Amino acid sequence: MNGLPFPKTLDESAVREVKIGPELTGIVQSMAHSNGIVAAVDEFGKGFCKRYVHSQSQEHTDQPSQSKRLKTDTAYYNVEPIWNGQKRSNWDQGWTGICLPSETNCSRLATTSFFGKETLIMDIESDTNAIDKITHFLNPTCSKFLSKGPFGPGNRTVAVAEWNTVSIWDLRCSNKAVTQFRYFENFSDKIIYSLDACGDSSTIVFGGEGKDVSFADTRKWSVKNKWKCPVKYDVIGLHLSSDGSHCFAAGLDNELILHNLNAEVTKVARSKRDTVVPQSLPSGSLLHQNHRVFRSEAQWAGVSLWKEKGNKEDKLLSVVGYSISGKLYVLRYKPTKTGT
Repeated sequence: MNGLPFPKTLDESAVREVKIGPELTGIVQSMAHSNGIVAAVDEFGKGFCKRYVHSQSQEHTDQPSQSKRLKTDTAYYNVEPIWNGQKRSNWDQGWTGICLPSETNCSRLATTSFFGKETLIMDIESDTNAIDKITHFLNPTCSKFLSKGPFGPGNRTVAVAEWNTVSIWDLRCSNKAVTQFRYFENFSDKIIYSLDACGDSSTIVFGGEGKDVSFADTRKWSVKNKWKCPVKYDVIGLHLSSDGSHCFAAGLDNELILHNLNAEVTKVARSKRDTVVPQSLPSGSLLHQNHRVFRSEAQWAGVSLWKEKGNKEDKLLSVVGYSISGKLYVLRYKPTKTGT
């Protein structure tokens, strides 16, 4: 990933603390962001959704010092509340997830309760009550809105990870609030921790306790590829590029690995693509070059795909990771002309 990222110290004037969730009384379980909107939910199912509004910016330069500091444009933001959800009386205290649509006009959000076995779809602009409710047979862990591609415009379809399967729910049915029309089998009794989709929702990626990462084709309703054991421990974070060509996977420890799905491989490797184990490949082989591994100095607290620039031939991917030791990493990856 263009060398080893070195943590740099942000100047104090470039950091401004903004309390965006004082309403939450429990431990924050999940957060989501999309198009200037941030949302969070606690262990009791109580959540909030607020919008960042840019107020002013000023250029800041710092005098040279012994510690390396970033020269940055300091941006100040105000926070406008959009939605405040109430504690769910029928949800047992425990893991809850939250997600926002990726579209600009995102007016919905989805929250899942592991022990409550429910997913609530809410309109954050018109009503605080749930407009749709999905009742699960298994315990849900995370969700993802699907739009464009085979699902058409709008946020009318949602994918939910339920224990060891991924189910697709259609919110457009008139006879029921929601309807399940297909699911993907995963790691037998292993729980899914992370779920993501590409820009047109044609590819869904999911992984978790089984250490494997599965890529599902929503146009054929089948798992088209499995990435075997990319990290040493459980997969806790997955981020798929908008065109579905690159996938970042974060492990439970300090590993962050990148997989190029479109890179050229040898004929033998192509025939055994579903059983590839990156750690067992010889250094320098074509398939080994398709996996980029980075390790931070401490366990990951969170990893996010920050932004993408350029087209298919000249792409630049930027990933931000925060470790439990307080170090912030910005990793930039640019594929070579050979596709690796």
